[in-house]
Amino acid sequence: MKNLPKRLSVAAGLAVATMMTSSAVAFAATAAAPFTVTAGSSVTGVANVTGAASGTAAAPAFRLLNTITGATVNCVAAKLAGTATLGPSTGANLIQLNSSSYGGCTIVIGGSTFAATVNQLGTWHFNGTSTSGGLTTGVVSSVAIKVTSAACSFTAAGNSDASYTNSSTAFNYLPGSNVLNVGAVGGCAGQWLNGHTAWQETLVPYLITTNLGPLAIF
Repeated sequence: MKNLPKRLSVAAGLAVATMMTSSAVAFAATAAAPFTVTAGSSVTGVANVTGAASGTAAAPAFRLLNTITGATVNCVAAKLAGTATLGPSTGANLIQLNSSSYGGCTIVIGGSTFAATVNQLGTWHFNGTSTSGGLTTGVVSSVAIKVTSAACSFTAAGNSDASYTNSSTAFNYLPGSNVLNVGAVGGCAGQWLNGHTAWQETLVPYLITTNLGPLAIF
């Protein structure tokens, strides 16, 4: 076969280079954005996110569990509010959790049950690590919680394992490899001490809604 004329060879080379560059860019874009967030039919913009979990005294919605002593703080009900930026995402800050509220909270110290107040401190971030079949697992970062009662007060700060399921719109905090570090302890009769670790977990999931329709993460 005869060699191509020089101009055609150069043109062919440029075409191949362009195709390779385009493919690399496309691959890079795909690699950088393995998640997609939607709300209803909306694929861009920002959705306002709310969530509510409602349990009972026997089966509370929310629990803070001391992994060292087994002591707990239980809340019958819990709510969250935040935002979700729609569109392609690297997985960072899939849901920004701006506030949480807790109702019917109790803590047991020295065999007695006390009413407790639980507050979210700062802004938390749900970061995805994997998504498959409509289930997204990840980590909520920058978690900080303050617990106060007549017999015990402390803070718990760190990261929490979490998940979101598209079909049920259920958001859950889960026990796992990430923990909250206990500090600023006052009272607590040794059941909560500085240096202890804790998990936050949902025994009843938060059901998530947005102003734009059901939230989905792919």
